[in-house]
Amino acid sequence: MSQRLSLIIAAAITAFILVIVGALSVYLGGATGQTVNAAPPASAATATPAPAVAALDPTVEALLREREAAYQAALAEANARLEAANAQIASANQQLASAVQARASGSTAPVAAPATGATISEQQAIAVAQRYYGGQVVAVERETEHGALVYDVKFSDRSAVYVDAATGQVVYARIAAGGNDDDLRERHEEREERHQKHDD
Repeated sequence: MSQRLSLIIAAAITAFILVIVGALSVYLGGATGQTVNAAPPASAATATPAPAVAALDPTVEALLREREAAYQAALAEANARLEAANAQIASANQQLASAVQARASGSTAPVAAPATGATISEQQAIAVAQRYYGGQVVAVERETEHGALVYDVKFSDRSAVYVDAATGQVVYARIAAGGNDDDLRERHEEREERHQKHDD
């Protein structure tokens, strides 16, 4: 049974290939104006030759040349942009690799910080918050508040000071009941009122 199936499949493939070869010979023969038959018919000797391909109109040729030049210029510009983008990617990858290598080796050399919008460090934010409020810092988180990147510096008495990561200024403070002093609470309330007026 398997020999019979193999014979049928082989015959089908052979027929398919013959059809493709025949179609290609007709197509190629029609494209060049010649026939691919082994024995041309007797009337072929008296047939008139196929007309040559007509020359293009000079305006059409000029238009084609103009479009080709525009295409080549656009292609060159796109390639230049791609090369510039690839150079930026290679530079970023190189910086990343050097940062990873520096961390792996335990180096304390400063590494260029990624562009996150923050211009002050976490330690600087802690120092600003401690100058503003004082107390013991228990946690620092970087987050976005009202569209601005801020450091949320939390104190042991559950107070919090929000420091703008770009400017280093205190933008908001939440003072827990029984906080450090009354002057600080008054300054906080004044800032909060100004902040609310600014948001409105």
